[in-house]
Amino acid sequence: MAFDPFTVTLHGRRNNGIFNAIRLIFDGWILMVNSNNFQRPGPMWKRVVWNILAILALVIAIIIVLIVIGNFIDPASNLFAFVSAGLGTTYGPHMVLLSVIALIIGAIGFRIGPRRLGKVLMLVALVALVGSTIITKQIVGAIDAAGGSVNPVSALWLSSMSGS
Repeated sequence: MAFDPFTVTLHGRRNNGIFNAIRLIFDGWILMVNSNNFQRPGPMWKRVVWNILAILALVIAIIIVLIVIGNFIDPASNLFAFVSAGLGTTYGPHMVLLSVIALIIGAIGFRIGPRRLGKVLMLVALVALVGSTIITKQIVGAIDAAGGSVNPVSALWLSSMSGS
């Protein structure tokens, strides 16, 4: 019978230190390969594309979160809040749509692509979605209170304003 170092257990009859260490290292490698944080095997280009797409969506979601933070600051206090207020009122529906797209990319990336990046992207995109939705809701509410009307879906196509 041949001696197999991978059949040695910690509590078995063959309790040799070096073979137990090899076994523990091998078991740790198996656990690392089988863990949820390990990248699934597949074509390298798919992983690269998913990483690039997830990073791009993360950058967009971070920019939206910064605009949302700036919208909750008094616009007269600093330039960041002033620019954020201008961008938030003009591109509110666009920010909601981009946040939803980033959230979908994060969810898909979490399931089939980069897991850690997908989790971070989903968290940041969710914050961006909630914040940009609140801002858009406040703008629509202010327009309705002033006697006007707005359609957020048609607001996605920017055009000149008409006074009719």
